[in-house]
Amino acid sequence: MNTKFFALALVAVILSFAAGFYIANQLNRNELMMLRGENENLKKSNTQKPAADPSTNLSDDEIRAKIAEADKDPTNFDFQKKLGVALFSYGAMKQNQELISESARLLQRVYDHDPKDFDVLVTLGNAHYDLASLNKTADGFKKARDFYAKALEIKPDDANVRADYGSTYLFSEPAEPEKAAPELLKALQTNPKNERALQFATETMLKLGKKDEAKKYLEQLKTVNRQNPMIPEFETGLAGGASNQK
Repeated sequence: MNTKFFALALVAVILSFAAGFYIANQLNRNELMMLRGENENLKKSNTQKPAADPSTNLSDDEIRAKIAEADKDPTNFDFQKKLGVALFSYGAMKQNQELISESARLLQRVYDHDPKDFDVLVTLGNAHYDLASLNKTADGFKKARDFYAKALEIKPDDANVRADYGSTYLFSEPAEPEKAAPELLKALQTNPKNERALQFATETMLKLGKKDEAKKYLEQLKTVNRQNPMIPEFETGLAGGASNQK
């Protein structure tokens, strides 16, 4: 899907909460994870992010008005959920910590009301994951893991959630690749072409010193997406260095 169209769709969601919101959100889940992975890689390099397209921007007043509307009616959980998920999508795209934090705050209300809502659990996990990535704090990954674990109790075969759940162990202090490995392999059993599972499996095997296994997953990753931004670093790791993605 065209990235600009995707961004404009998110703007429309926040402003109107169109009936097709959940369909659009599901269709773009993989693209959001891809953007998140690419942004994590960009934060490690000196590469400057391209200037934001003004056509995909919302004013602070527009966003604040929606958040204020939610705060005035905190028991309207449908509104909290729709706004919270939309804010996360927009905040993740913009790498805006404040918006992601607001998303988590609104969605926490929904979780407190209904702790079995799968989409809320996953988005809360994603929000804490991204905040931990942006702030470079291990504690946030633990929070993300807890929400992912609850989501997996509902849908244990969700490869995307399983991959992100497993990856949180890579960012513990100290890292626990031995705990990440079985979770990532479970994700790949469900979906052998899951890009994030292949990416994190490659990294995990490098951290464990299992270069043959790392090479196997790297080759599979290349067949899924030759443009994955972590491939050059993994190739360096296989040549003798070490991967330390976060």
